[in-house]
Amino acid sequence: MRIFLQTLILALFLCFSEESLANAGGWDSLAVFRMDTLSELQITGYRDRVMIPVPETLDMILISSKKTSLIKLDEINANLVQNSARQVFSRTPGVFVFESDGSGAQMGVSVRGLSPNRSWELNVRQNGYDIAADPFGYPEAYYSPSLEAVEQVQLIRGAATLQFGPQFGGLLNYSMKSGDKKKRIAVESLQSIGSYGLLNTYNSVGGQLSSWNYFVSYHHRQADGWRENARYRTGQLFGRIAYQLNTRLEVALEATMLRNELQQPGGLTDSLFAIDPSQSLRARNWLSTPWNTIHLLVDWKYSDRLRLKYSATLLAAERNSVGMVGSMLIQDTVSSVTGSYANRQVDRDYYKNFTSEIRVNYEYSLSGRNHTLVGGVRCFTGTINRNQKGVGTNSSFMDFELLSVATDFPRKLEYGSLNYAAFTENVFHLTSSISVTPGLRFEYIRSSRDGRLGMTSNVPEQIQAEAMTRSFLLAGIGAEWKYADQSKLYFNFSQSYRPVTYSELTPAATMDIINPSLKDASGFSADFGTKGKLGDWLSYDVNLFYLRYRDRVGNVTLQRDDLTLYQYKTNLGDSRHRGVEMYLEAHPFRLKCPESFLCGLGFWASVAITSAEYVDYTFVNTTSDEANFINLSGNQVEYAPRKIVRYGLTWASDNIAATLQESYTSSVFTDANNTVEATDNAQSGQLPAYSVVDFSGQYTLKAHYIFKLAINNLLNDVYATRRSAGYPGPGLLPNEGRTVVFTVGIRF
Repeated sequence: MRIFLQTLILALFLCFSEESLANAGGWDSLAVFRMDTLSELQITGYRDRVMIPVPETLDMILISSKKTSLIKLDEINANLVQNSARQVFSRTPGVFVFESDGSGAQMGVSVRGLSPNRSWELNVRQNGYDIAADPFGYPEAYYSPSLEAVEQVQLIRGAATLQFGPQFGGLLNYSMKSGDKKKRIAVESLQSIGSYGLLNTYNSVGGQLSSWNYFVSYHHRQADGWRENARYRTGQLFGRIAYQLNTRLEVALEATMLRNELQQPGGLTDSLFAIDPSQSLRARNWLSTPWNTIHLLVDWKYSDRLRLKYSATLLAAERNSVGMVGSMLIQDTVSSVTGSYANRQVDRDYYKNFTSEIRVNYEYSLSGRNHTLVGGVRCFTGTINRNQKGVGTNSSFMDFELLSVATDFPRKLEYGSLNYAAFTENVFHLTSSISVTPGLRFEYIRSSRDGRLGMTSNVPEQIQAEAMTRSFLLAGIGAEWKYADQSKLYFNFSQSYRPVTYSELTPAATMDIINPSLKDASGFSADFGTKGKLGDWLSYDVNLFYLRYRDRVGNVTLQRDDLTLYQYKTNLGDSRHRGVEMYLEAHPFRLKCPESFLCGLGFWASVAITSAEYVDYTFVNTTSDEANFINLSGNQVEYAPRKIVRYGLTWASDNIAATLQESYTSSVFTDANNTVEATDNAQSGQLPAYSVVDFSGQYTLKAHYIFKLAINNLLNDVYATRRSAGYPGPGLLPNEGRTVVFTVGIRF
C-alpha cells in the first residue's frame, strides 16, 4: 500500500511539464495568498474551493504577518467521530500528536518540538475563550470539543503570544458551529458505528428567528476500546443563543457541558508491548473530567472603523481519577491472602475560574494610508482545590468515594491565580505593498498555594503558605511584503513566557522527584516564509522558524544508591528549536482536462524538519559511591521528532470525496538524557519511528443524505507515541490498531 501510494504521487508529480507550466501562464502567473488570508493551506473537499481572501483581522484576531492555519472541517475528509487529530492536522506541517487516547476525549498536540501533553504548550480556546483549567497554573486541556460540532480550527504559531497569552506554542482555537442565518430551522443528525463496539450519535438544530440566532448540539460516543480495559462513554452538550439588538450590537450566551467515563488501561513494559500491545495490566483505573463553561459575549460595532467585544467566561470543572497508580508494572489481581482487590487511590481536583476580556479593533487613516490597531485587556482569577492520595474502595467500577467517611485525603492543596494583562498591536501600511506590525503585551501574574503535602502519623505535613508575583513586558514585530499580486513574504518575531505549573510542583500520581527550586521559563520565536499559488492547480507555503526556550522544565533519568532509576524534574537550561515547514498541494489534471472527472484528483504533502536540541547544560547525579557529571549539550528535546512527513491523494466531485494519506514520524526520546534502551519501568527509552495509513471517504445523496467511511491505521501498524510516569500509565502507551467507522446522516 505504501509503495503504491508513493509511486502514484510520484507519477502525478512527473505530469508537470514545461508545456503544462506554460498553459498555466508560466511563473509570471505565480499568485500567493493575500497578506490578509488566514488559511495556510488549500483544502480540497467534495466542493472545489479556491483561496478566499479575508481581512487582515479575522473576527478581531490580527493575523497579518503571522504563521496561521485554518482548517475547515466540513471540507476535509477526516475521522471526526473519534477526534482523529492525526487526520485533522495532516496538512498542517509540524503538528505532533500523542496517539495514546483511543477515545479522542483529550487531544494532545504540539508544534516545533514542544510538549504535546494535553496541548499545554498552546493557548487552547473555544470560540475565543479559554477552556483549560488555568492557562498559567494548570494549562492542560482535559476538555476537547467534539469535532463534529466544530466548524473550523485555527492555529497561530508562537506569534499569537501578544494577543492571547505568552505560551510558546501559540493559539489553538476551536470555532464552533452556529445557527444557519438563512434558515429558520436547520437540522443535522449523524449516526456512526465502528470497531470495538463503537456507537456514536451527533445531533444539532439551529437557525435564525427574527433577531434571534440559536444553535444546540449534543454528541454521545461509547466503545469498548481497542485495548483491554479501555471502555469509555462521553457526552457533550453545546448551546448558543444570540440576540441582535440593532444593526451594530449583538449579545450572545454560550454554554458547554461535558460528562465522561474513561477507563485507563495503563502502560506496558516494552517486552509486554512486543508480545501484545492491546493487553492491559490495569482493569480498575478510571478517569472522569466533568467540564462546564458559560460564556457571555457583547459585540458592539460602534462605527465602521471601531469595534469592541466584551466577553466573560465562568468555568467550573473537575478532574477525578481512581486506580492503582504505583510505578511497578504488576498485574492488578485479587490477593491470595485477602481474597479481594487492593484499595485504589483516589485523586480529585476542582477548578473554578472567571475570565473577563475587552478587545478593541480600530481602523484609521494616517499619511494617506489605512492602518489597523487592535488591543485589549484581560482579568483572570482562578482556584484549584487538589485532593490526592485518598484511600478508595476495592471495587472495579468508576467510584471516587473514599474508604470510609472518617478518612480524608492525605494531600490537600489549594492553588490560586490572578492575572491582569493588556496588549496592543498595530498594522502600519508603509506603502501599498509593505506593512509592519509591532506589538506589546504586559502581564501581571500572582500565584499562591497553601495546604498540606501529606500526613505522617496523623500529623499534617503543612507547606508554608506562599504567594509569588511577577510582571513582565513582551514585545514582538512582524512584517509583510506583497511583492506581486496576491503574493507575499512574511516575517514575525515574538517573545514568550511560561510560568511553572502546579502539576510540575506537585504531580498527581508519579514517582518523580522534583527540584523545589523550579523557576519560570522564557524565550522567543521567529518565522520567515512565503506562501503562494500557481494558477488553480498548485499552492504552497514554506517557512523557516527559530524558537529559543530558556530554563526549560523537563525530566532526566537518574540513579539511586540501590541502582533503581527515577525521573528528576528540573530546569534543564535552554533548548534551541530550528527548522523548516513546507506544504504543497497540486491538481495537475486541471491543466489539460478541466472538464474531466480527473480534475478532482490531486495530491498534497506536508513536511516539517525540526532540530530541537538542548544547549550546554551540566548537572550532577550523586550516589553514595560517586558523582557523575551529565551534560545535555546537543541532546534532542523530549518528544521532538526530527521529521514529520504526511502526504496523500484526494479525489473530489460534486457529491463524492475520498482521501488516502500516510503519516511518517521519526523517532523521539522521552527524557533529556536521550536514553535509548528502555528502562525496566518503561518510563524512559527511545520510541522508534513509525508510519500509518488512513482512508476517509464520503458520498452525499441529493445534498441531504450523507454516507461516510473512515479506516484509521489501514495497515494495522503497531507503534507508540508516549511513555508515562503517572496517569494514564505508568509505562509505554500503545497507539490504536485498525479502526473502521461507518456514518450515515441527514442534513436539512
